[in-house]
Amino acid sequence: MVTKLKKIVAVLLVSICIITLFDGVAAPVTVCAAVAVKDELNGHKLIAENNAYALYMNEEALSIIVYDKATGKFMESTPSYDDGKNNKTWQGAMRSAIVLNMIKGGIDTLQADIINDKVTKKVSYTDKGFTATLYWTKYKLGM
Repeated sequence: MVTKLKKIVAVLLVSICIITLFDGVAAPVTVCAAVAVKDELNGHKLIAENNAYALYMNEEALSIIVYDKATGKFMESTPSYDDGKNNKTWQGAMRSAIVLNMIKGGIDTLQADIINDKVTKKVSYTDKGFTATLYWTKYKLGM
């Protein structure tokens, strides 16, 4: 009974030590100097920002970049590079903010995107970002 109790206490102590050890790792407190925000980043223009982040947008593809001011790192909604290995359909899918896969009759491989199709776009900027209205003339479809 005493041996079993010692094992339980040992497991509890180890658990408490692990929780205490990783508590600081899970939510580290770091102080970084703010990284300067540019008017343009990878072909995207600055459209909105707050104390922590900057939002960039490319109107052609409606792609966005979210820039972390504290670290200088950013996340892109579309790839900023092309290795040349993808066909036109895949390039449109990767570079478009919106891709529609459609079924018409027996054809289930139709794709509409902003890059490869004629799309009428109306973009309105707000203090927090943008809104966009799109219309694909070929498919008579809008959103």
